Amino acid sequence: MTISEDLLLLATDPETGKCRLNSMISDVVLGGAILVDLLQADRVEVKGQKSKARVTLKDRTPLGNPVLDRAILTLQSRGPIRPQSAVRQLGKKSKRPLYEALEARGEVRRRTEKKLGLFTVTRWPVSDTVGRQDLVRVIQSSLLHGLDATEQTGPLISLLAASDKLRLVVDRPEHKAAKARAKVIAEGDWASEEVRKAIQAANAAVMVAVFSSTSAGAAGS
Repeated sequence: MTISEDLLLLATDPETGKCRLNSMISDVVLGGAILVDLLQADRVEVKGQKSKARVTLKDRTPLGNPVLDRAILTLQSRGPIRPQSAVRQLGKKSKRPLYEALEARGEVRRRTEKKLGLFTVTRWPVSDTVGRQDLVRVIQSSLLHGLDATEQTGPLISLLAASDKLRLVVDRPEHKAAKARAKVIAEGDWASEEVRKAIQAANAAVMVAVFSSTSAGAAGS
């Protein structure tokens, strides 16, 4: 499974099938995960530092994954792009295709239901609850018991921390310790400099989204 698929699986309530990443931040967080997937697949690179950093497509060869192949086409049509813009573009409308990929793997199942008796919504309850729980346990071991992060768990922990969603994988009393540990993990040697930039871009995009929403709410009150 990809980082983006794992992240969405972790963010999904196993019983209700509802995504617990709110709409304000889900696109940029998933976009960050997709960018990490492309970096790990050696399809893109991040050149330059700070404000001069740009995401550049280095290999257009499809990966056979609908979400990642769509991401390759997106970057191909846009040329070099700022990392923060990249995570927004790559994450846009990515949630449903990612759920469909998880469904094809037997990780979730599709369920439609009526909301307020009027609107049809799609939920994605988790089918492979054992597999999901195994992933949660590994992440908990890194956050709470000192297990080294890996190229799989490091991005997941960093992106959950960026979106303030570590509580999806740890209980409330452990949240403070997990948050502190996530900061240490974010600086660990599991990540290349390019992956670190991708996660920083997702973090920055989340903060912009939260600030914009807060400002809009204040203006409307």
